[in-house]
Amino acid sequence: MMIKFTMKKKTTSIALSIIGLALLVSLLLKLKQVPGGMILSGLVLGIMVIIALSTICFLLAAITKWLFKKTSLLNTYLILSIIGFLSFHYKLYSPTLTIIVPNGHVGEVHLVRSNVTDNILSVDSHGIAYVNEWTFNHTYSEPIVLDAKGNKLNHKCKWFNHSTFWSKSKSVLFTATWQEKSTDIPIESLSFYILPDSNIDAERYNHQVTDLHLYIDRSKLPQ
Repeated sequence: MMIKFTMKKKTTSIALSIIGLALLVSLLLKLKQVPGGMILSGLVLGIMVIIALSTICFLLAAITKWLFKKTSLLNTYLILSIIGFLSFHYKLYSPTLTIIVPNGHVGEVHLVRSNVTDNILSVDSHGIAYVNEWTFNHTYSEPIVLDAKGNKLNHKCKWFNHSTFWSKSKSVLFTATWQEKSTDIPIESLSFYILPDSNIDAERYNHQVTDLHLYIDRSKLPQ
């Protein structure tokens, strides 16, 4: 009877180890695409989080083992690690957006954080589209960019920096009220730009900067 219990426990440990290892490998692959911060890459920052997460899981498993003597330290640690890795996976999730731009559009594209419920990903003639709060906060992966005819334009897309596809910017819109007081409304956007056919291979392109204050739909801004 004891042998069967031991074998079952060992089998459970092996299964949990395989699941945990698979989640860890997939996390490391995903972290290669995550933008970094300061001077550290997303991979380095992510590894630091994984180490901290693993340490916390081990401490919690040790406490559980101390409180409940018959509990397996290894299995408890593996279960907690799996839960932690799954939570981290969810935290790193980024939707792949499909953005439609007008035929022949060249220059900046801005996805503005707005009060819309459903994302408006059809870009207007000024390169402006609107996304909800959740999409704005979770998007970092490269989108699929199409023109109105359905032609893919990703080969013409250029990002503003080397660490991530999207550039995140913030400015303030001052709106006068009837009491002659001004209300500060933040304008936040995720941006990239589209090169003309004649400059696809250019490292830099002197494009015209879009003034969001002039062309944005103010009714869609968060209040």
